[in-house]
Amino acid sequence: MSTYFDGLTEEPEPLLSERGEKYKKAQEKANALRNARKYERLANGSLDGKNVKKYRKKQKEWEDMA
Repeated sequence: MSTYFDGLTEEPEPLLSERGEKYKKAQEKANALRNARKYERLANGSLDGKNVKKYRKKQKEWEDMA
């Protein structure tokens, strides 16, 4: 990488290229899986039927994002 001079050198590539996008997508997927497991634990540990239903719904939403 070198200094960019308008009209003299080519414009540099953006720092977040394909590799950065792949990393970002991997992080988003890991986050979705982590949240799905969190809501699964909450549903398994809950005694109230309404809460179990709510947590299962949130778990499904996060699993669909992953």
